[in-house]
Amino acid sequence: MSKVFTVGSMFAGIGGICLGFKNAGCNIVWANEIDKDACKTYRYNFGDDYLVEGNIKAINPESIPEIDILTAGFPCQAFSVAGYQKGFADDRGNLFFEIARLIEVKKPRVIFLENVKNLVTKEIESGFDKLETYQEINENVGRLKNDLIGLLNKLKKEGKKIAAYSAPAKGNILLNYFGINENYLDFIVDKSEAKQGLYTPGTHLLVYPPSKIYEEKPDYLLVLCWNLADEVIEQLKDYYNAGGKFIIPIPEIKIV
Repeated sequence: MSKVFTVGSMFAGIGGICLGFKNAGCNIVWANEIDKDACKTYRYNFGDDYLVEGNIKAINPESIPEIDILTAGFPCQAFSVAGYQKGFADDRGNLFFEIARLIEVKKPRVIFLENVKNLVTKEIESGFDKLETYQEINENVGRLKNDLIGLLNKLKKEGKKIAAYSAPAKGNILLNYFGINENYLDFIVDKSEAKQGLYTPGTHLLVYPPSKIYEEKPDYLLVLCWNLADEVIEQLKDYYNAGGKFIIPIPEIKIV
């Protein structure tokens, strides 16, 4: 008996892409759409068992079932030759990074994205087909590393307690490449119960639940899910109101 592949659908619309995978014998287990009218049509066509209506930015990837295939017909207006072609300068264009956020956590076997001709054009215009672009990125990363290590050294000399918030893959890459472990961090927390009680790869930091923040009261939190910094600050407003500060390392080091 052949395997039935499970599918998750971002920016599902009324379900056109989902219908194709369903007709191919796949099992749609999760879908998300923000437009309420599109959701009404989707529910009419597919039922209401798995559709999550709302902003993708508010969805915790851990709440999504395990999927073999991730489809994403993300809003193409920002890149399409039929639009203003603002690309990543358009808020809708940045929804591309929400796809990357879910991929990082769910690790689907197949990623199926809507093909937008001008997306590749924008990459070329930004220089991502040239070696010099990646050399510049390398220089920027090296500068960021030196600046962040310099800041952490300064804070530790002042006797400050520093913890890290969240343990995503990109955050662990930063910790390992920058050489940040127990030499700078007193502990690390993550709200995902699946990560709590385990150790971060390479740096071997035990992951605690967020409640440890209020028990230990660190002076600073290094936010490793920097793309969700505003959401983290809002969730930890009691810590912030009590005088706690956040270090947001990317795209530029900022203390809030």
